[in-house]
This record gives sequence, structure tokens and C-alpha cells, in this order.
Amino acid sequence: MMLLSMLTNTASGLRGFVSARSLLNPDQLERLLEGEQVRSDMERCSVTAGERVVMTSDMSGCQWMFPETAVNFEEVPLQYKGVCGWTLVQKKGLMVPGNPHMGVLKHREKFYAFSSRSAAYEFASRADEYITAVAEMAKTSAELIQLLHLHQEFSCVTPYAEANLREKVTRSMQTDMSHMRRQNSTQTFLPKDAGSQTKRDGESNLPKPQVYLSGLRGQETNMMKVDLTRTMDE
Repeated sequence: MMLLSMLTNTASGLRGFVSARSLLNPDQLERLLEGEQVRSDMERCSVTAGERVVMTSDMSGCQWMFPETAVNFEEVPLQYKGVCGWTLVQKKGLMVPGNPHMGVLKHREKFYAFSSRSAAYEFASRADEYITAVAEMAKTSAELIQLLHLHQEFSCVTPYAEANLREKVTRSMQTDMSHMRRQNSTQTFLPKDAGSQTKRDGESNLPKPQVYLSGLRGQETNMMKVDLTRTMDE
């Protein structure tokens, strides 16, 4: 996520330059660059190829490395990916590659290359101030962290991708302003009619009383009352 944010900021910063260049045709660009020579990074290094940092009494506390005296000089890890730190600060973020063959400054176990001897002298005289200035510049322009490999300057900041979210605790609080601000709905299921079927019918019913009176019709005989009610045992 941090890398995506850096790339987004870089694209947003370059969008203005791309749109401005599209408004100029080649003739206008040539007119603006009339009398100026646009040099590549290789050509800049070739201009200062013969220069060397000269050790003076004022630089007694500085340690310099040169190709003819250092072992594995080409494999020395340069800070800012070889970009001149003095130019970064003085030119408001301009990234000009340094020339290591001029001399590499070793300061606090880190190595710095410069684009000119004057830049090397200025940086070496106030190395801590320039290093702090580059870090402050990276805070406002996050794309420099990725371009110049400044991750060690912000090692105390843990990227979101590496953070252990299980250890993070969040808390919420309901106030008068947030009370009943959200509508909640709950789905319920009504009870169903349930029934069970058996193989035989079971019922309970009392026998209906039945009485028969005999001798009411016909010849005169004595009337007889007969109880026809069924018993409970049947």
C-alpha cells in the first residue's frame, strides 16, 4: 500500500510536466533552449572525470575513498542511489548523479557521491545538516523515499503490510450526535405448524346413556325399563 501511494504521488507530480510539454511544439522548445546544451548523465560525469577531492586541514575529520586506494570500490553502496545530496537540497529536489571517481565521502558508516568538488566540500562541512534536509524533503515528497532508497531514514515507521493487526485494538463510543444515526434490520422466522402422524387413532369418549322402555304400546302390561348404556370396559 505504501508503494502504491508513492507511485500515485509520483504520477500526480509528473502529470503537470507532461501536460505542459504537450502545449509546446518542437520549435518553441528549441527557441527556449537556444544557446543551452542539454547534457546526459554520462556527459556530466565525463566533465568531472579528471577532478579529485583535495584533502585540506579543514577536512581532517572527514574520511574519503578513492578508486586507487579502496578495495572493491565499484561495489560500495552509495547513499541516495548515487545522487548528489548537495544538489538535492540546493536545487529543491533536483536529482543529479554524482561522480564516485571524484571521491566518496564516508560519514557515519555511509557513503556519499557528489557531482562536483564544490558540492563535496559544502556537504562534508555540514554533513548532518544536509542529511537531515534530505529526510525532511522526503517527508513532503514521498516518492523520494522509493527513488533514493531512504527506507532506513524512516525505519521507525512500520508499513501497513508488515503491521500485526491482531495486536491492534480499536474502540468506539456512542454519543448524542451518533445515537440512532444508522438503521438496523433483523430478519426473523415465524414458527411453523408442526404435526405428527401415527398408525392408529387414539381417542377417549364416555358412553352415551341409552334407556329403552318396553310395554308402552299394545296390550296392557307392566312397563319395563331396560338400560342399554354400554359399559366402560367395552
